[in-house]
Amino acid sequence: MGSRRAQMKRLVLWVVMAVATSVVMATPSYRRLSSPGMTLHRRGGMSLAATTAEDEDAVAKKFEAEVEVEAEISESSEQENLASVRQMLLADMATRRVVRRQQPREEKTGILRAYFAGAQRLWSEVAMWRQLRVARKSRSLTWREQLVMNQLPTHLGRMLPILVNPLPPPFGFILIGLASAVPRYLLTPQFWTFAQLERFSAADARNLRKMFSALLRSCSTRLYVSSDALTTTPLVALVDLFDGPLALESLDRTHLKRLARAARMRVAWLPLAFVRTSRLRRALRIAAAKTALEDDALAADFHHLEPRHLFHACAQRGLRVDGDDHDRGRRLRAWLEAREALIHANRARRDGLPPSFALHMPAIFAALIDQTEP
Repeated sequence: MGSRRAQMKRLVLWVVMAVATSVVMATPSYRRLSSPGMTLHRRGGMSLAATTAEDEDAVAKKFEAEVEVEAEISESSEQENLASVRQMLLADMATRRVVRRQQPREEKTGILRAYFAGAQRLWSEVAMWRQLRVARKSRSLTWREQLVMNQLPTHLGRMLPILVNPLPPPFGFILIGLASAVPRYLLTPQFWTFAQLERFSAADARNLRKMFSALLRSCSTRLYVSSDALTTTPLVALVDLFDGPLALESLDRTHLKRLARAARMRVAWLPLAFVRTSRLRRALRIAAAKTALEDDALAADFHHLEPRHLFHACAQRGLRVDGDDHDRGRRLRAWLEAREALIHANRARRDGLPPSFALHMPAIFAALIDQTEP
């Protein structure tokens, strides 16, 4: 009896549990929980977990992994950048060491190369000078030949103590180095480099233009006009003034000495302060005739000038020497063409251009050409 009752109780209990289970499964909440996105776990009862949470965890883990990978990549790239920068610095330091070692050697070889090239030019001019001493008796010399004849004795006298070097090599190079340290005063133009020639010629042209400015101011004071009047007056009309109030006979001693310094003229190797005024006027008249002949020779020899000759010709006339060879040749050509046009316009004069105008002409032409420069 007791066992049957127990079995009946178990059966009723199973029926009740089955009915309760069917009722629960029929409810909407159970349908949501039993959707494909949800799972049942049988440990200790039923527990639910959302697949959306699992997806979020997976996305979070994937993001953390990507962050770690990017951090590793950035760290490796930074290390590579640091390594490349270090290599660049080491290469730059090595290059600087090499440049520091080579620079004194290059400077020494550059000095010696310029010196021996200058010695070669000087000895070639000595040979030319010896030939021209005979040739000038039978023909007229070109401008370049006149330049060699006039300047070579002075240049050779300056360079002879250095060329006849009593010190044996390599100690003789010390004397060459000392002379190359001050090439303006211890070396002649044959030994100057192209950069030194340009720098020294520019300084000579600037100094000469200062003398020209003083000359033009003095002329304007005597004419009671402004300083710009001489450069704005037509040249044909300006020539007549140098036959009157600006003639050599009408100029005072101070102006004559300025004119002689601008023409780089010396009278019997005496300072101008010890030369009488009458003798100074005669010397200036002779210098004007020599200048006219030199300008004629320069015009005939213009197309055969070398770059070094252009520097000398421009600086001698107070023209700017900046720019390239084309610029220097253009300024010199403008100077020569203006002179030729002025001579042609005054061809009716019996004696040609007045000596005073021939000596003042470089100052006037240099001012006119400077006004046309950009």
